Order: sequence, then structure tokens, then C-alpha cells
Amino acid sequence: MDNGIMENFFGRLKVEMYYGEKFECPRGFIEKLKNTQITTTMKEFQ
Repeated sequence: MDNGIMENFFGRLKVEMYYGEKFECPRGFIEKLKNTQITTTMKEFQ
């Protein structure tokens, strides 16, 4: 199965959330990533 759709989704998410941000160190980026909540909704197709 091709996972291109999910790769595209998370790639866009990364760009939208962190583009242009400056982090002093990797720890700052990790802390921001940990504090980010991602909510997704999936509907079951019948």
C-alpha cells in the first residue's frame, strides 16, 4: 500500500507549523514539538 498521502499530510503540517521558526538548540525544537497537539478525525467508510 502506498503511504504517499500521509507523507504529504505530515510534510505540509511540518511546513505550516515550523516554517521560519528559529530554534536556539535541538532541545527547544523538541519541547515545542512535545507541546503541539495534533487532532485528527477519521470516519469509517461503509
